[in-house]
Amino acid sequence: MRELRKQRPHALAEPTDSEIESIDLFVLRFLKLVDASTRRLFPAVLDHLGEYDEGMPLIDVLNRLEKLGWIVSARNWRLARERRNQLTHDYPDAPEVRSAILSSALDLAQKIQTDGKQVLQKLRQ
Repeated sequence: MRELRKQRPHALAEPTDSEIESIDLFVLRFLKLVDASTRRLFPAVLDHLGEYDEGMPLIDVLNRLEKLGWIVSARNWRLARERRNQLTHDYPDAPEVRSAILSSALDLAQKIQTDGKQVLQKLRQ
């Protein structure tokens, strides 16, 4: 996806058929990463640490993980969750808006993937 954006800056706004396949695959993986991390992994980590309260809001889970040093930025995860919701529910017809959402999700994906790796590494210790 990054290469696609570098090679054809307008690809996210006006993709070809083959680019649509790449975009769809990215969106699917992004949604799965955000959902699995925020719904299952992060609450389980806090529970393992004895820091989780049943029904704890996501924002509190993220802030606690950041405070404990398990993730770098709760803000990145909140933004990723917003992009996830936009991609799932508000996928716009306007190419410029769709491109901006996809571009933002692409940038966030790298940041949250780093956090995910950090969490898994800490769990192995």
